[in-house]
Amino acid sequence: MASLDPQTRQNLLNDGRRLALMCAWFDNEFPEEFSPQQKREHLESVYGDGGETASLFEDLDRAFEQPISEDQLDELFMRSAAWFEAIDPADNGYDTLEEALTGIFDDEGHTAKLYREIKARASV
Repeated sequence: MASLDPQTRQNLLNDGRRLALMCAWFDNEFPEEFSPQQKREHLESVYGDGGETASLFEDLDRAFEQPISEDQLDELFMRSAAWFEAIDPADNGYDTLEEALTGIFDDEGHTAKLYREIKARASV
C-alpha cells in the first residue's frame, strides 16, 4: 500500500473526526440500549421529515462500518450541512442559524461549532 502525503493524511484524519462528532451528536439523543430500529423510529418521530434525518444518521454510522468512496464522503458532509441549514432561525426566534443552533440545542455553542466545521468541509 502506498503511503499518503502528509496533507492527504491530515485531511482524512480531520474527516474522520468530523464524522465521529456528527455521529456522537446524533447518538446523544438515544438511550444506550436503543436498537437501530428504535433509533430510526425515534428520529422519524422527533424530526418528522419523512425519515431524512434517520437516513442521514444511518449513513453516517455506516461510514464507520464499511469503506466509502470520496464521493460518498463528500455527499455525507453536504447532507449534514444541509440538515442543519434546514433549520429556520426566524421560526425559532433567532436572527442567525448559529444563534438558533446554540439556543435550540442549549449546548454552549457546541452544535454551532460542529455545523461550522461540517459546512466548511462540505464547501471544499
